[in-house]
Amino acid sequence: MPLFDDIGKKITKTTQSAIKGTKDLADISRLNSQISDEQKLLNSFFMQIGKKYYEMFSDSADENFSSLCASITECMSRITNLRSEIQTIKGIKRCAGCGAELPVTTTFCGTCGYDTRKASEAGNQPGKCPNCNRDLGGNLPFCTDCGQKL
Repeated sequence: MPLFDDIGKKITKTTQSAIKGTKDLADISRLNSQISDEQKLLNSFFMQIGKKYYEMFSDSADENFSSLCASITECMSRITNLRSEIQTIKGIKRCAGCGAELPVTTTFCGTCGYDTRKASEAGNQPGKCPNCNRDLGGNLPFCTDCGQKL
């Protein structure tokens, strides 16, 4: 019966090798997933640093960053214009008091009661969000576009 013993040992050894290989692949996959999560977190931190730098120094940026800051400002301006076009197509405006969307013909905001004629008569320009540079109005606790606490 030594033949069957040898076959049994070879099967056991092969099975153990397959199990170890599967475990190794699972461990590698788990570690790669953790690396991916850390890279996403790292990219988030880099993005936050970039946003902070832009917020603090966009007007007086170092020459290494001035063209990037100018590009960001231009991009944000284009986004604002595109959003304005969307509002025009939809026939809406934003309340300067709370940021709610209103039909352009609305005189008073249904959410906060703000008199929308005040902003247009006084020519008030709403403030800007420090995070996304979105035009805001009134005393909002949060940006209506990105959710940044104001």
